[in-house]
Amino acid sequence: MLPRHFYSSIPSVHGLRATDRWRPPRTLVGVNGTDIQEQLEFARSVIPDHWPPDIHGDACRANGEPGFGPVESSFLYGFVYSKRPRKIVQVGAGVSTAVALRAARDAGHEVDLVAIDPYPTRFLRAAPVRLIEQGAQDVALGQLTDLERGDLLFVDSTHTVRADSEVNRLVLEVLPRLRPGVFVHFHDIYFPYDYQRDVLDEALYFWSESTLVQAFLIANERYRIATALSMLHYGAPDQLAELIPGYRPQPNRDGLRAGDGDFPASLYLLAG
Repeated sequence: MLPRHFYSSIPSVHGLRATDRWRPPRTLVGVNGTDIQEQLEFARSVIPDHWPPDIHGDACRANGEPGFGPVESSFLYGFVYSKRPRKIVQVGAGVSTAVALRAARDAGHEVDLVAIDPYPTRFLRAAPVRLIEQGAQDVALGQLTDLERGDLLFVDSTHTVRADSEVNRLVLEVLPRLRPGVFVHFHDIYFPYDYQRDVLDEALYFWSESTLVQAFLIANERYRIATALSMLHYGAPDQLAELIPGYRPQPNRDGLRAGDGDFPASLYLLAG
Protein backbone atom coordinates (compact mmCIF):
# COMPACT_ATOMS: atom_id res chain seq x y z
CA MET A 1 0.00 0.00 0.00
CA LEU A 2 1.49 3.32 -1.07
CA PRO A 3 0.35 6.84 -0.15
CA ARG A 4 -1.32 8.83 -2.92
CA HIS A 5 0.68 11.96 -3.64
CA PHE A 6 1.11 14.18 -6.68
CA TYR A 7 4.89 13.67 -6.52
CA SER A 8 4.54 9.90 -6.87
CA SER A 9 5.40 8.33 -10.23
CA ILE A 10 2.75 5.65 -9.64
CA PRO A 11 -0.52 6.74 -11.25
CA SER A 12 -3.84 6.85 -9.48
CA VAL A 13 -6.09 4.33 -11.21
CA HIS A 14 -9.09 6.21 -9.85
CA GLY A 15 -7.72 9.39 -11.41
CA LEU A 16 -7.11 7.66 -14.73
CA ARG A 17 -10.68 6.40 -14.80
CA ALA A 18 -11.96 9.93 -14.23
CA THR A 19 -10.52 11.39 -17.44
CA ASP A 20 -9.62 10.40 -21.00
CA ARG A 21 -6.93 13.04 -21.53
CA TRP A 22 -4.11 10.49 -21.17
CA ARG A 23 -5.53 7.99 -23.67
CA PRO A 24 -4.68 9.41 -27.13
CA PRO A 25 -1.69 7.77 -28.83
CA ARG A 26 1.56 9.68 -28.91
CA THR A 27 2.30 11.33 -32.24
CA LEU A 28 5.94 10.13 -32.06
CA VAL A 29 6.90 13.44 -33.66
CA GLY A 30 10.64 13.61 -34.28
CA VAL A 31 11.10 9.83 -34.17
CA ASN A 32 12.61 8.20 -37.26
CA GLY A 33 11.09 5.01 -38.66
CA THR A 34 7.43 5.43 -37.78
CA ASP A 35 6.14 4.69 -41.29
CA ILE A 36 4.08 1.49 -41.08
CA GLN A 37 4.86 0.38 -44.63
CA GLU A 38 8.61 0.69 -44.01
CA GLN A 39 8.23 -1.32 -40.82
CA LEU A 40 6.32 -3.99 -42.71
CA GLU A 41 9.09 -4.10 -45.31
CA PHE A 42 11.64 -4.79 -42.59
CA ALA A 43 9.35 -7.39 -41.02
CA ARG A 44 9.03 -9.19 -44.34
CA SER A 45 12.82 -9.23 -44.65
CA VAL A 46 13.19 -11.42 -41.56
CA ILE A 47 10.43 -13.94 -42.27
CA PRO A 48 11.95 -17.37 -43.03
CA ASP A 49 10.88 -19.55 -45.93
CA HIS A 50 9.32 -22.01 -43.50
CA TRP A 51 8.47 -22.01 -39.81
CA PRO A 52 9.38 -24.87 -37.48
CA PRO A 53 6.52 -26.06 -35.26
CA ASP A 54 5.83 -24.63 -31.80
CA ILE A 55 8.73 -22.17 -31.52
CA HIS A 56 7.37 -20.56 -28.37
CA GLY A 57 6.15 -23.73 -26.66
CA ASP A 58 9.42 -25.55 -27.21
CA ALA A 59 11.38 -22.57 -25.86
CA CYS A 60 9.21 -22.35 -22.73
CA ARG A 61 9.66 -26.05 -22.08
CA ALA A 62 13.41 -25.78 -22.59
CA ASN A 63 13.63 -22.84 -20.20
CA GLY A 64 11.47 -24.57 -17.61
CA GLU A 65 9.15 -21.59 -17.18
CA PRO A 66 7.24 -19.23 -19.47
CA GLY A 67 8.32 -15.81 -20.62
CA PHE A 68 8.51 -13.69 -23.78
CA GLY A 69 5.49 -13.82 -26.05
CA PRO A 70 4.60 -16.27 -28.84
CA VAL A 71 4.47 -13.66 -31.61
CA GLU A 72 7.65 -12.00 -30.37
CA SER A 73 9.31 -15.43 -30.25
CA SER A 74 8.41 -16.11 -33.88
CA PHE A 75 9.72 -12.71 -34.95
CA LEU A 76 12.97 -13.18 -33.00
CA TYR A 77 13.39 -16.61 -34.58
CA GLY A 78 12.98 -15.03 -38.01
CA PHE A 79 15.39 -12.21 -37.18
CA VAL A 80 18.18 -14.53 -36.03
CA TYR A 81 17.51 -17.06 -38.80
CA SER A 82 17.51 -14.42 -41.55
CA LYS A 83 19.92 -11.73 -40.31
CA ARG A 84 22.39 -14.17 -38.72
CA PRO A 85 23.97 -11.82 -36.17
CA ARG A 86 27.53 -12.70 -35.26
CA LYS A 87 26.92 -11.78 -31.64
CA ILE A 88 23.90 -11.25 -29.40
CA VAL A 89 24.15 -9.59 -26.00
CA GLN A 90 21.04 -10.27 -23.95
CA VAL A 91 20.03 -8.27 -20.89
CA GLY A 92 17.35 -10.53 -19.50
CA ALA A 93 17.37 -14.07 -20.85
CA GLY A 94 15.48 -17.35 -20.84
CA VAL A 95 12.76 -18.20 -23.37
CA SER A 96 14.18 -15.69 -25.84
CA THR A 97 17.60 -17.33 -25.47
CA ALA A 98 16.17 -20.72 -26.39
CA VAL A 99 14.47 -19.15 -29.42
CA ALA A 100 17.66 -17.44 -30.60
CA LEU A 101 19.79 -20.56 -30.17
CA ARG A 102 17.26 -22.67 -32.08
CA ALA A 103 17.12 -20.16 -34.93
CA ALA A 104 20.90 -20.07 -35.21
CA ARG A 105 21.08 -23.86 -35.13
CA ASP A 106 18.37 -24.22 -37.78
CA ALA A 107 20.19 -21.71 -39.99
CA GLY A 108 23.50 -23.55 -39.59
CA HIS A 109 24.90 -20.38 -38.06
CA GLU A 110 27.19 -20.12 -35.06
CA VAL A 111 26.28 -17.21 -32.80
CA ASP A 112 28.21 -15.82 -29.84
CA LEU A 113 25.45 -15.27 -27.28
CA VAL A 114 26.15 -13.42 -24.04
CA ALA A 115 23.32 -13.78 -21.50
CA ILE A 116 23.29 -11.20 -18.70
CA ASP A 117 20.82 -12.28 -16.05
CA PRO A 118 21.18 -12.14 -12.26
CA TYR A 119 18.56 -14.89 -11.81
CA PRO A 120 19.35 -17.53 -14.45
CA THR A 121 17.26 -20.64 -14.94
CA ARG A 122 18.86 -24.07 -14.99
CA PHE A 123 18.47 -23.95 -18.76
CA LEU A 124 20.67 -20.85 -18.96
CA ARG A 125 23.33 -22.42 -16.76
CA ALA A 126 23.55 -25.40 -19.13
CA ALA A 127 23.05 -23.57 -22.44
CA PRO A 128 25.90 -22.86 -24.90
CA VAL A 129 26.06 -19.19 -23.92
CA ARG A 130 28.41 -16.94 -22.00
CA LEU A 131 26.38 -16.43 -18.84
CA ILE A 132 26.98 -13.35 -16.69
CA GLU A 133 25.08 -13.65 -13.41
CA GLN A 134 24.85 -9.93 -12.72
CA GLY A 135 22.51 -7.07 -13.29
CA ALA A 136 23.45 -4.90 -16.25
CA GLN A 137 24.26 -2.10 -13.79
CA ASP A 138 27.34 -4.06 -12.70
CA VAL A 139 28.55 -5.19 -16.12
CA ALA A 140 31.41 -3.26 -17.71
CA LEU A 141 30.29 -0.92 -20.50
CA GLY A 142 32.65 -2.66 -22.91
CA GLN A 143 30.81 -5.95 -22.47
CA LEU A 144 27.54 -4.24 -23.39
CA THR A 145 28.84 -2.24 -26.35
CA ASP A 146 31.20 -4.76 -28.01
CA LEU A 147 28.91 -5.28 -30.99
CA GLU A 148 29.48 -4.89 -34.72
CA ARG A 149 27.21 -4.13 -37.66
CA GLY A 150 24.41 -6.69 -37.84
CA ASP A 151 24.75 -7.75 -34.19
CA LEU A 152 21.93 -7.49 -31.66
CA LEU A 153 21.62 -5.95 -28.20
CA PHE A 154 18.52 -7.65 -26.79
CA VAL A 155 16.88 -6.00 -23.78
CA ASP A 156 14.02 -7.55 -21.81
CA SER A 157 14.68 -6.66 -18.20
CA THR A 158 12.88 -4.71 -15.45
CA HIS A 159 11.28 -2.01 -17.68
CA THR A 160 11.71 0.43 -14.79
CA VAL A 161 13.02 3.99 -14.78
CA ARG A 162 14.35 4.72 -11.30
CA ALA A 163 17.58 5.33 -9.42
CA ASP A 164 20.10 2.56 -10.23
CA SER A 165 17.90 1.08 -12.97
CA GLU A 166 19.64 -0.97 -15.64
CA VAL A 167 17.17 0.53 -18.13
CA ASN A 168 18.50 4.02 -17.39
CA ARG A 169 22.05 2.83 -17.93
CA LEU A 170 21.27 1.00 -21.15
CA VAL A 171 19.36 3.88 -22.75
CA LEU A 172 21.52 6.75 -21.50
CA GLU A 173 25.00 5.20 -21.52
CA VAL A 174 25.02 2.11 -23.75
CA LEU A 175 22.86 3.07 -26.75
CA PRO A 176 24.81 6.26 -27.54
CA ARG A 177 28.01 4.18 -27.69
CA LEU A 178 26.82 1.46 -30.07
CA ARG A 179 28.37 1.26 -33.52
CA PRO A 180 26.39 1.96 -36.70
CA GLY A 181 24.45 -1.03 -37.97
CA VAL A 182 23.82 -2.59 -34.55
CA PHE A 183 20.23 -3.65 -33.87
CA VAL A 184 18.63 -3.06 -30.46
CA HIS A 185 15.56 -4.89 -29.14
CA PHE A 186 13.34 -3.76 -26.28
CA HIS A 187 10.39 -5.79 -25.05
CA ASP A 188 7.09 -4.53 -23.64
CA ILE A 189 7.15 -1.28 -25.60
CA TYR A 190 3.65 -0.02 -26.34
CA PHE A 191 4.18 2.53 -29.13
CA PRO A 192 2.33 4.66 -30.10
CA TYR A 193 0.95 4.54 -26.55
CA ASP A 194 3.06 4.97 -23.44
CA TYR A 195 0.95 3.00 -20.99
CA GLN A 196 0.28 -0.68 -20.40
CA ARG A 197 -2.81 -2.24 -21.92
CA ASP A 198 -4.01 -3.47 -18.52
CA VAL A 199 -3.32 -0.24 -16.62
CA LEU A 200 -6.96 0.14 -15.54
CA ASP A 201 -7.69 -3.41 -14.44
CA GLU A 202 -4.82 -5.81 -13.75
CA ALA A 203 -1.53 -3.89 -13.74
CA LEU A 204 0.55 -4.45 -10.61
CA TYR A 205 3.55 -2.60 -12.01
CA PHE A 206 3.60 0.74 -13.80
CA TRP A 207 6.55 0.75 -16.16
CA SER A 208 7.92 3.84 -17.87
CA GLU A 209 10.49 2.27 -20.20
CA SER A 210 8.38 3.14 -23.27
CA THR A 211 8.44 6.82 -22.32
CA LEU A 212 12.20 6.88 -21.81
CA VAL A 213 12.87 5.09 -25.10
CA GLN A 214 10.59 7.50 -26.97
CA ALA A 215 12.36 10.48 -25.40
CA PHE A 216 15.71 9.01 -26.46
CA LEU A 217 14.51 8.64 -30.05
CA ILE A 218 13.06 12.15 -30.49
CA ALA A 219 15.28 14.23 -32.81
CA ASN A 220 17.88 11.43 -32.62
CA GLU A 221 19.44 11.19 -36.08
CA ARG A 222 21.48 8.12 -35.15
CA TYR A 223 18.58 5.80 -34.36
CA ARG A 224 15.45 4.74 -36.18
CA ILE A 225 12.69 2.22 -35.60
CA ALA A 226 13.20 -0.83 -37.80
CA THR A 227 9.97 -2.46 -36.60
CA ALA A 228 7.67 -1.92 -33.63
CA LEU A 229 5.38 -4.93 -33.43
CA SER A 230 2.94 -2.94 -31.31
CA MET A 231 2.63 -0.33 -34.08
CA LEU A 232 2.01 -3.08 -36.62
CA HIS A 233 -0.59 -4.54 -34.26
CA TYR A 234 -2.46 -1.23 -34.24
CA GLY A 235 -1.76 -0.13 -37.81
CA ALA A 236 -1.49 -3.29 -39.91
CA PRO A 237 -2.79 -6.34 -38.01
CA ASP A 238 -3.95 -8.16 -41.13
CA GLN A 239 -0.56 -7.82 -42.81
CA LEU A 240 1.22 -8.91 -39.63
CA ALA A 241 -1.06 -11.95 -39.40
CA GLU A 242 -0.01 -12.92 -42.92
CA LEU A 243 3.63 -12.93 -41.77
CA ILE A 244 3.41 -14.55 -38.32
CA PRO A 245 1.60 -17.90 -38.05
CA GLY A 246 -0.90 -18.14 -35.23
CA TYR A 247 -1.06 -14.41 -34.52
CA ARG A 248 -4.57 -13.53 -33.31
CA PRO A 249 -4.76 -9.75 -32.83
CA GLN A 250 -6.08 -8.78 -29.44
CA PRO A 251 -8.84 -6.15 -29.78
CA ASN A 252 -8.13 -2.63 -28.57
CA ARG A 253 -9.83 0.38 -27.10
CA ASP A 254 -7.64 3.49 -26.86
CA GLY A 255 -4.55 1.33 -26.43
CA LEU A 256 -6.23 -0.76 -23.75
CA ARG A 257 -6.99 -4.45 -23.95
CA ALA A 258 -10.56 -5.11 -25.07
CA GLY A 259 -10.63 -8.91 -25.34
CA ASP A 260 -8.53 -12.01 -25.79
CA GLY A 261 -5.75 -12.54 -28.31
CA ASP A 262 -2.13 -11.62 -28.92
CA PHE A 263 -0.46 -8.28 -28.34
CA PRO A 264 3.17 -8.35 -29.54
CA ALA A 265 5.36 -5.71 -27.93
CA SER A 266 8.88 -6.09 -29.37
CA LEU A 267 10.64 -2.96 -30.61
CA TYR A 268 13.63 -3.27 -32.96
CA LEU A 269 15.85 -0.22 -33.41
CA LEU A 270 18.75 0.26 -35.81
CA ALA A 271 21.75 2.40 -34.93
CA GLY A 272 23.11 4.63 -37.67
